[in-house]
Amino acid sequence: MGRNHITAMSVCLAVGGCLFPSLNEFGGAAVDAGVDATSDASDSSVIDSASDRSVVPESGTDAPVDVSPCTEQHIFCDDFDSTSGDPFGFQSSYGGGVAKGLLTTADFVSKPNAFLLTTPMTSSPGGAQYALKNVNSGTFAAATLEFDVRIDLASFSGLGAADSVLFRFGASNVDSLSLSWIVSSSETRVGQDVKQASVPLAGQDVHLPAQPLKQWTHVSMSVTLGSPPLLTVKYDGAQVFSGALHFQAEQYPLKFGPDVEVNVGIFYLESASAPWRLEFDNVIVK
Repeated sequence: MGRNHITAMSVCLAVGGCLFPSLNEFGGAAVDAGVDATSDASDSSVIDSASDRSVVPESGTDAPVDVSPCTEQHIFCDDFDSTSGDPFGFQSSYGGGVAKGLLTTADFVSKPNAFLLTTPMTSSPGGAQYALKNVNSGTFAAATLEFDVRIDLASFSGLGAADSVLFRFGASNVDSLSLSWIVSSSETRVGQDVKQASVPLAGQDVHLPAQPLKQWTHVSMSVTLGSPPLLTVKYDGAQVFSGALHFQAEQYPLKFGPDVEVNVGIFYLESASAPWRLEFDNVIVK
């Protein structure tokens, strides 16, 4: 993806928005991630041993559960518990960068697995690192994306920002709304992009509280399409943002194509001198 789909964090903050092109522009086809999902759990660079787990409270979001949310009916649900390798229950994967994805049994919300993204000690900025992709067919006026995420880092020292989740209405990216979940040291933010007849209307980032390290957070992003679209974000059931999404060039009424797309992984990475470790569990579209 190069630097095609999101500007650097400093540029985003300066201009108040980022642009995301179609995933096809940086390789939406399924590729072999080159990851051995059965890697030896003793290899701490890939899967933590159980003794390395942070203390898990008896209740709350960080407590493992026996029942997967995928036992209920959803538009899409992946708990990473019934898969053994790429693309880990999604339709496809894409990448070619330094990030790798695999299953881990060391940390999870619904047992026995979660999805772990890792990068090497040093990395150069670039896109199409490694991510999973699923397109859900249909016409949607509203939808909610939920996921459990754990930033498995002792600190953000040496790291910039990682774009890790994409939620898109209008999968063809012609008349579309794309929301990108971006993790950095000072905050988490949602970058947004609207395209009308393939022409981008730059959106203003939604700035959210930073997520805690080494702790599971249940994230909910609810979108109602309209002119303008409405977004509500919750951490562990507590609302952290609710409001309209605005753009540098307002153009109403907005049109949105069919299908809802979700991507999970690291699909853009800033230059880093330390490794990233992100974990996901229970990705739901409803």
